[in-house]
Amino acid sequence: MGNLRCALKPDGFWYLPLKFDSGEREKDRRCSSDKTEQTLKVNLRLIGGLRSVDVWVSEAVRSGRPEGMWFNKILAAS
Repeated sequence: MGNLRCALKPDGFWYLPLKFDSGEREKDRRCSSDKTEQTLKVNLRLIGGLRSVDVWVSEAVRSGRPEGMWFNKILAAS
C-alpha cells in the first residue's frame, strides 16, 4: 500500500475496495489482503499522507468476486 501511496499524484484520489474480513487469499496467482475497518485504519495511519473522503460497505455483486461484504473507501492525498 505504501508503494501505491507514492504513485498517487498530489490531490489525487484512490478508490480502495477490500473484502470486509481478515486474512489473505490467492486466486489466479493474485494475492489479496482482506481488511476490517480497524486494520485498514492502522495501515493507513502507518502510510500517512492520506485522508478519507468517503466510505461505504456493499455486498459483492460482480461475478467472480468472493461473496460477502466489501469495504469501499475513497482516499485523497493530503
